[in-house]
Amino acid sequence: MTPTASLNVRARPDTRPGLTIRFRPAVRFWFRSLLLAVFPGLLVLSVAVVAPSATAAPQVRTDNVHANTDDVHVGTLVAQYTFDNRAPSEGAPSPWVVAAKFRSALHPVMVVAVPTMDRRPDPPFALRLRASEARPPARNRSIEPAPVYHWSQGSVYTTLEATPYRGRMLRILAKVRLANLFDGRTRQSPARFWVRVDGPDPTAVPLVLEDSRNEIVAGWREISIDVPVFANATHVHLGMDVRAGAVDLSEVRVVDLGPSGVEPARALTEDQVDRLTVLARLFGYVRFFHPSDGASVVDWDVLTIDTIEEVLTASPTSTPAASSESRSASAPSSQRDFVDILRRALRNVAPTVVIDGTAAEPGADRLAPAGGPRPDGALRFVRWQHYGFGMFPGEHPYVSNRVELALPPLPPSGRDDAPRDGRSGVEIPSRYDTTIRAGAYAVKVSVPLLLYAGVNGTLPVPSESPTSGTDAYRHKPYGFLPVSEDRSTRLAGVFLLWNAAQHFYPNFDDIEVDWPAVLPWALRESAVAPDREAFADVLDEMLVPLQDGHAGVFPFYVDNSGHVPFDVAIVDGRVWVSGSLASNIRIGDELLAIDGVPVNQRLVSIGSRVSAATAGSHQVRTLDRLLRGRIGELWRCTFANEGEAYSTDVVLEDTDSVHGRIAENRRPAIADLGSGVLYVDVTRIDEAAFRGTLPALTNARGIVIDCRGYPGEFGPEWLGHWLESPARSMLWRVPVDAAPDRTARTFRVRDWGVAPSSPHLTAPTVFLTNAEAISRAETYLSIVQDAKLGTIVGSRTGGTNGNFLGFPLPGGLRIVMSGMAVRKTNGEPFHGVGVEPDVEVSPTVQDVRAGRDTVLQRGLEVLKHR
Repeated sequence: MTPTASLNVRARPDTRPGLTIRFRPAVRFWFRSLLLAVFPGLLVLSVAVVAPSATAAPQVRTDNVHANTDDVHVGTLVAQYTFDNRAPSEGAPSPWVVAAKFRSALHPVMVVAVPTMDRRPDPPFALRLRASEARPPARNRSIEPAPVYHWSQGSVYTTLEATPYRGRMLRILAKVRLANLFDGRTRQSPARFWVRVDGPDPTAVPLVLEDSRNEIVAGWREISIDVPVFANATHVHLGMDVRAGAVDLSEVRVVDLGPSGVEPARALTEDQVDRLTVLARLFGYVRFFHPSDGASVVDWDVLTIDTIEEVLTASPTSTPAASSESRSASAPSSQRDFVDILRRALRNVAPTVVIDGTAAEPGADRLAPAGGPRPDGALRFVRWQHYGFGMFPGEHPYVSNRVELALPPLPPSGRDDAPRDGRSGVEIPSRYDTTIRAGAYAVKVSVPLLLYAGVNGTLPVPSESPTSGTDAYRHKPYGFLPVSEDRSTRLAGVFLLWNAAQHFYPNFDDIEVDWPAVLPWALRESAVAPDREAFADVLDEMLVPLQDGHAGVFPFYVDNSGHVPFDVAIVDGRVWVSGSLASNIRIGDELLAIDGVPVNQRLVSIGSRVSAATAGSHQVRTLDRLLRGRIGELWRCTFANEGEAYSTDVVLEDTDSVHGRIAENRRPAIADLGSGVLYVDVTRIDEAAFRGTLPALTNARGIVIDCRGYPGEFGPEWLGHWLESPARSMLWRVPVDAAPDRTARTFRVRDWGVAPSSPHLTAPTVFLTNAEAISRAETYLSIVQDAKLGTIVGSRTGGTNGNFLGFPLPGGLRIVMSGMAVRKTNGEPFHGVGVEPDVEVSPTVQDVRAGRDTVLQRGLEVLKHR
């Protein structure tokens, strides 16, 4: 039966018009009613009930109801419910969306509720909303929703047109009270106050800010959040999410604080590019290797953005096409002014750093080791110790710490010798001397890597402490927030990414790249990037020369990653559908265009921003990006079948769900292939599921292990069931850097050991692989290959292994790249090489169009001959 809904608009005894939405009992939803009560006003209501099926386009039924009174209209309300995605045949309702709307004299005000399916709500869901003012001042608008009673998760939010606020800093203020009304008692409930700024491109990544005081509270309190509105913003959304109970949100106010300080995109002159290149390298030396207390506590994002602003403001006027002769002519005076800026920036952060022969604080350079006699009050040495790039602790094994060393007895010379590392015995460099050259600038710098420290910290103790936070900006307005729409923030992000790779990327020995040349290019491109999306493209392109299959740029918030309901493969330079969830898109059809853009044109554009270690990995990563977008987006795709073209609209669905269902349509993760051959896809099962297959694997006559992709969350111990003697993995080489530019790099080397396990599997085994196999999958396959546990069938793997590292950029983006170098067990390079199959297989167009799994079929042939 097709689900339906009934609508009733009725007048209550107090003459308030109201709306009740009731689902008929046959629908079998978990709740029975939604009550939306509004105060006196003109109600303009539309209700849409949407029931999309798994394969067909959504069908929409709309009822329009109008009710009038003598009072003015008050608010805008939207109540939205989304159910789970199971089909009716599985005993659950199809996806449904119910939306109700009415207009406001103020601006749209919305309430959104999202229930779960675990139990019926009691009491029923009810949402109420009231407007507090009929016409508030243009720059001090307010709304006042009444309590929102809900059972799972909901939001109260409003949308403002951004045009009057462009280039301004807004402060959003509100009074909030959280309560749980299910059992009549007041309890603490979690909530989140947020603001989102959208740009003109609906696919662009929006700016999302949260209230920093995001704690669980009960009772009334005031909250606030500041947000910059960038120059091309279209809308400002502000609201509050609640996960339990109810929320009272009152006296919401938007206050204009003045200019936001967000500098729009604008090209750099070549002189500015040269100055920023020098500044970026100097700040990298000091930030990551100079061990002063000031350098460890200063907010480097603030310092970098502020100094960039000063450099851009003070740089000599020149055109972007300035000749090298004109730049050289002004170099002496320009360099003196520029060096003064550098010294001022580091005065309280790194007073012992010497720039062009003078320390930031006169005489401070003599207080560093090897600079003069041991100073009075010196009690210990302090230095940085980098085990990988661990400046931003996270879900990786890398650690960067300032460590203290005891002072040795003073030698007869009266000057301290450089100490040695306790683990490696390598001498710890006390200072890094270099000349940073860019265009007409040649700045000599000397950065102490080892400092004396006394009771009050590293010596010398600066006269002023480095400041952090919004009050530290000298060239930005108070309250400035770094966002990717700001030019200086983008430039600071380039500084951080370039330095992180320059000093800590582990694979420069295995690739050929002119990394220094990437810095000025990235500065030029990021300066003209108009928004976060364009800036992310610049960062992606920066990562391409690293040839790193781990590398990528990601937003901080949860990525609403969507995927078209089909998968593709490239054969003979053409893109073919290799799996499909849509009945009208057939396996073997050729994908020609997406939204009118030829697919090959899209592949070239996307591929130019994809970093990968092998050609196969590059193709896999490019195709993955081609088919991804945001969940719910509607794409127009054009295909060809038997020479006839056709177009169809597809809605992007959850990426993991699409991949899982397409794989399951091909075959289950664990399957009996007949003739005693058992198939196990280790990319779709976990450790417990694998253990459950062991009895069947013990009795199998042949085994197929599918490693085409990333294996499930279990360690290498599963391979012990094929081993007769212990085996070792590849070598994990974590870089240990004691000086900039990888000039004092050593490696700490370790590996995994795998012991034989019971039961021992003796059946002939083939392992299937391709370029989708990367990282952990390559670890397993290298053990298989070295220990000769079976025959590897397919194509070369991705050639990227080792734990990755991640770190944030100012403005709200996150960088991921490889954090360790990996070598084969014989010491040969692995990066860019990967695991080569014993039997190489490449599918043909006929194979794809027939839906044949050529790699699996070849693996079965290998088993027959075993």
